[in-house]
Amino acid sequence: MPLLMVFASSLANLALVGPATTRIMRERKHQETRDGKKSYDSPPHSKEMTRMNSAFARMHGASSLLNLIGLLATIWYGFTLGERIR
Repeated sequence: MPLLMVFASSLANLALVGPATTRIMRERKHQETRDGKKSYDSPPHSKEMTRMNSAFARMHGASSLLNLIGLLATIWYGFTLGERIR
């Protein structure tokens, strides 16, 4: 079960969340050029940049959560293997 969780979370991050996050990052770079202002500069930002910053934050958070799930499942698998040694 833990290895399945590691595989599923890694696959979801690789195939879905990662590419979406990268796409949003590219769009933000283009918007920075249009606005003449970096995404991390102090407000106010254009409505489009605000929308992209929010979308990026959500996708980056989802990616981090999937990585955390994979890490915890790997630790769980380590304990499972350790119990077999006893």
